[in-house]
Amino acid sequence: MVGRPIQHVSGYKHTTGEAVYVDDISTFSDELYLCLVTSTRPHAYIKNVDIGKAMACKGFVTYVDHRDVPGSNELPIVGELCEVFATRKVTCIGQTIGAVVAESQAQAQRAAQIVQIDYEDISPVIITIEDAMHHQSYFDISKKIVHGNAITAMATCDHVIEGEVRIEGQEHFYLETQACIAVPKTEKGEMEMFCSTQDPSLLQCTTATLLGVEANKVVSRVKRMGGAFGGKETRFLVVSNPVAVAAHKCGKTVRCMLSRKEDMIITGGRQPLLAKYKVGFMKDRKLMALILDLYGNGGNTLDVSGYILAKAVLHSDNCYN
Repeated sequence: MVGRPIQHVSGYKHTTGEAVYVDDISTFSDELYLCLVTSTRPHAYIKNVDIGKAMACKGFVTYVDHRDVPGSNELPIVGELCEVFATRKVTCIGQTIGAVVAESQAQAQRAAQIVQIDYEDISPVIITIEDAMHHQSYFDISKKIVHGNAITAMATCDHVIEGEVRIEGQEHFYLETQACIAVPKTEKGEMEMFCSTQDPSLLQCTTATLLGVEANKVVSRVKRMGGAFGGKETRFLVVSNPVAVAAHKCGKTVRCMLSRKEDMIITGGRQPLLAKYKVGFMKDRKLMALILDLYGNGGNTLDVSGYILAKAVLHSDNCYN
């Protein structure tokens, strides 16, 4: 019996290892590599940045920071202005202060590790949900949903119990870490961006604002992602923005792909949640009243945490309908 030829189905390249991701794109002839220089303090003023030892490293090309941004160093991320490069103060470990550009990945990583930064630590350092509650450190996104009078209903219940439920955070742990290649084009201000992102339009508009050019001068290319799970909805900007600045400054193609350690330190993850509840019910187990306070650890920037918390509140609201 003569066999029929194998019909390849969509997606077969992923299982055969033939799928091309950002870092699989062939090296450009003039390509340079970027490695981020990030904060080692959770809350501190930046007193001084010394790149002297890094400059002496083999393959070192340049150092970029907020002074090299041709457009705006503050970009709106989900409505909140965030610095691309920290200028005066850092508010978390892993916040981008600058970046080293070198001839190879190993050279860039080696030089970035010896950039010396002097800090002046600031109090308080708020890490946990309990820390934030103690210092009343909240983003202004609170939402209150009321159905009836829970306090009055609670007084008529046979039993009232109080407690809390804690859900720990998760790392997105996509197989392909955050990665980007910025390619300056022949006409001034034009840039082609190859990026692992869930939002090519956000990549285009933020790169244009960063470089101070019209959006039509930025081309976004996303062939595929090696996983995302929400982790590349906005956090890809941590890599794409510095890479675009470096490519503009050097006039050459610049690539960056985070190591797994860098990615987990820099990009954060799904937020931990804490729910404090007080519930009243009758002897026949009928629920009569509930008072629920829900807290989410959004970290040092709001990002999409407001949407996530709003969805949780909306879900609880639907339980009454």
